[in-house]
Amino acid sequence: MGTESLKKVLAAVLHLANKIDAVTQDGFQPLSDLVALLPNLVDGVVLIKEGKEAWLEFQDLDDEERADVDAFIQAEFDIADEKLEEVIESALDAIVAVADVIDKVKDALAK
Repeated sequence: MGTESLKKVLAAVLHLANKIDAVTQDGFQPLSDLVALLPNLVDGVVLIKEGKEAWLEFQDLDDEERADVDAFIQAEFDIADEKLEEVIESALDAIVAVADVIDKVKDALAK
């Protein structure tokens, strides 16, 4: 199936996370930070447009594609705030764990 949509969605999420990290370095200033994030609404469009296909790709990943996506995430993902980076990494790990559970349930039900 490939990973093109999945990479687009991950790039949008990681770009948005990096932008949030950048604009909140001085603490969260609601008005100015939200204004600074407005140009990133394009990332939301990508999520909506590519989300369903990305989810299908995610569910269909084989080991080689998982390794490719993992390398892509590592290359794209660099947030200065270590705590925020840990939270996002944990969320991504949780998504992968859920996908593994889904695969195991599918296999169990198919037998």
